[in-house]
Amino acid sequence: MGVFASFSGIVGKNYQEVVKSLVRFAQNRGGAFEPAQVKGKPDHFCILQQQGAHTTISYPDYFVEWDECAEFLSQDLNTAVFSFHVHDGLLWLYTFFVNGETADQYSPMPDFFEKLTGEEVRRWDGNVQVLAQYIPGLDPVATGEYLVRWEGVRKDAVEKLRGFIGLIGLPYPFDENGRPTGQAYRFWTHASPLEEKEEPAFEDPKKPWWKFW
Repeated sequence: MGVFASFSGIVGKNYQEVVKSLVRFAQNRGGAFEPAQVKGKPDHFCILQQQGAHTTISYPDYFVEWDECAEFLSQDLNTAVFSFHVHDGLLWLYTFFVNGETADQYSPMPDFFEKLTGEEVRRWDGNVQVLAQYIPGLDPVATGEYLVRWEGVRKDAVEKLRGFIGLIGLPYPFDENGRPTGQAYRFWTHASPLEEKEEPAFEDPKKPWWKFW
């Protein structure tokens, strides 16, 4: 099975602001958000990292509310927030929220999950001009090279997402070996209950966790 991963990229908000908003989201939904130390696989934890004015969240693997959380953050913090998702390592996609509203969407294969009409497919084209309104210094040409259709599923979806995240100035919260480079948290809600997993101490893998084995 390939990689399933979800991230939020918060534009123009620092680490402390994002943490406070995540606490509010968790408490509103019957859960909690609290500091932790990685003792097992890093994908069992929520990882936060700030770079410049922007902050990235990597959600734990059991968390199913990545879009809802990104939408909440955008409204609560009055800013623009990406909701990124990698599905089975085969494709990546995003929904871009601004102040609680969907402003843009991209998928290289919009009808991967279900058959869509022409208009529904076009909604997933990705719009560089929209992104440029909210991301200072965005390179429209380089960004547009990522927002293309694929002929079929690919094995470099995570690498493509990582490249896109870096291009728009967001931090990627893992190093080349898959080790977290940000602060770890336990994060759960009623719909995404905490999964306690007994794991050995995290060790450097032969290959990063976000690549195919």
